[in-house]
Amino acid sequence: LLYHPNTETPELNRLMTKGLGAVFGGEKQTTALSYHHNGTHLISCDAESIRLINSETGVLKKTIYCKKYGALNATYTHHDLTVVHSGNDNAIRYLSLYDNKYLRVFKGHESRVTCLAVSPATDILASCDATSLALWELASKRGAMAVLHGDHPIVAFSPDGLVLAVCMGATVKMYDARAYGNGPFMSCDVRRDRVLANVPDASRSHVAAKLSSFCGLEFSPDGEEILLTSAGGVHLLLSAY
Repeated sequence: LLYHPNTETPELNRLMTKGLGAVFGGEKQTTALSYHHNGTHLISCDAESIRLINSETGVLKKTIYCKKYGALNATYTHHDLTVVHSGNDNAIRYLSLYDNKYLRVFKGHESRVTCLAVSPATDILASCDATSLALWELASKRGAMAVLHGDHPIVAFSPDGLVLAVCMGATVKMYDARAYGNGPFMSCDVRRDRVLANVPDASRSHVAAKLSSFCGLEFSPDGEEILLTSAGGVHLLLSAY
């Protein structure tokens, strides 16, 4: 589940009026989706491949196989033919979709990488494993610039790249992406009892049965809201500020 980056384009509005545009089947479960920031292309990945899709026409343009390393998570960088992805090991790979060549490999995580995000404003890459969040420079061969420790973190940048949102356990923390070392400037409590207290009585038991650990975090295109998704299918829409 993810937002389209531009909800105001005539092309997108035209497509929305036509309903379902295209379906791409496969034998393996899709493990990640990412739009390029201009909304014209989408990548999806499964355990062994990354697919490049024209999101305006619904046409599959290319399939890149990553059987050696796997492709469990992937996200676009600034260019529409470069992505970063993680797989079966603990490394992150910077991949050119044009010629299927790796530009750089980032190593330092102690367990499998579970979340990736690239800043829209800079070349900063954020990555998470089960116990830590690391920040890297895409253009640098150096190790991680900073590491934060916490319980199963997930991360997202605001559309302007100024805010870094991190969910650790039952708290969403907001950092100034230019001064993350100063700590969070705001936090939001998403503990189970707090969430259920805001659910109508008629739906509370249903939501309680499906509310589980959070696995996805994303800003709306206008930066005003945050979509927090859970593995059980319950999704929270939070005010970003």
